[in-house]
Amino acid sequence: MLIRHCALCNKEIQVSLPYDNSYVYYKTKRKWYHADCFIAVATDRILNGGWFGKTKDYVLQEVSKDNLYKFFVKHFQAEYVPPYIFKRLENIYSGCEKGLTQPIPPHELLDIIERKESYLDKQFIRKGITDSTTKINYALTTACGSYKSYKEWRAGIEAEQEAVKQSKADQQYSAAFNRMTKTRSTESKKESMFIDLDDD
Repeated sequence: MLIRHCALCNKEIQVSLPYDNSYVYYKTKRKWYHADCFIAVATDRILNGGWFGKTKDYVLQEVSKDNLYKFFVKHFQAEYVPPYIFKRLENIYSGCEKGLTQPIPPHELLDIIERKESYLDKQFIRKGITDSTTKINYALTTACGSYKSYKEWRAGIEAEQEAVKQSKADQQYSAAFNRMTKTRSTESKKESMFIDLDDD
């Protein structure tokens, strides 16, 4: 029999054969848990965003990748998207694309390309680009080149939104403070009237 300690409650776990389902070894974390403790940890992670958060991020990426593909098919009339385009996309997502200093998440890449749609259309006409694969490559190159300015623009918008939220919070605080001051003033007047009545 082996003695291990539960990673949650730190009490002893008796590890022996035959296995009786009273404990769990979580291999990726290299930790031992009582079965009940493991359920508590797993439930906490699920409810407090650990696993849901990862799932949400994964779904956002996968849906954005699919929407980007649909955008290519619809907007660039791409009947076929060659495998090297998908390889290039993976390089962009991971930050391995030549000239990139950081990864571009799929949802941001899609946002950049959609925002530059009219610019790209004008460039395709001006340069005589008609092939859908060339259009996709040009759009990806343009998006990668403008990612830094896109991030700065997004940061500015987020700062403005935060300032608006802070301003609203300040206004609410000020209104609550004024109500409280007014209430105290009214109570003070009532108290002074009461004191005046006592003096008579």
